[in-house]
Amino acid sequence: KYYYERFNYDLGDYGDVASRKLLREKLKCKSFKWFLTEIYPEQFIPGDAVASGEVRNLAAPFCVDGSTDHKNYHKPVIGYPCHSQGGNQFFMLSKLGEMRRDDGCLDFSGGINDANKDDKVIVYPCHGMKGNQQWIYKENNQLYHLVSNLCLTLSEDNKHLRMSSCDDNNQRHKWSWKRKPLIETTKV
Repeated sequence: KYYYERFNYDLGDYGDVASRKLLREKLKCKSFKWFLTEIYPEQFIPGDAVASGEVRNLAAPFCVDGSTDHKNYHKPVIGYPCHSQGGNQFFMLSKLGEMRRDDGCLDFSGGINDANKDDKVIVYPCHGMKGNQQWIYKENNQLYHLVSNLCLTLSEDNKHLRMSSCDDNNQRHKWSWKRKPLIETTKV
């Protein structure tokens, strides 16, 4: 299911798997969930995400876009026309508030009030310690960064994602997930 979701369910029919299921039953194989729980518990389980899919801006048809491949760590996340094909526009919001895909998380360590710091959001290895990687999807559709007290913002040219003071009246500060959060969003 997770694999299909990442590619917008556009992979075609994989055929009849009844014989594979019977073999798995006959061999008394453990489930994949068992493997994740018992053997690889540190692995993020996509099914635990509270929201997933493309993160679309409400002011323009642009989405959060960024590669989470390790070779692209420390590179900025950008605004890019939404294409509904998953890939670099597929993100999940974890229970910890991480905006992530695989092992890469959106991270913000700068600040707009300090001229020596950057206001860009980058991809950084997920560390599970919240801080720079903790985001709250608010009821008003803002992606609020708890540590900086700033909101994710689409630039006027639609190409850049920046952090700026939250403004309830600015649609560039508002985002929608393809699959909305399963839990109540936090009021901040």
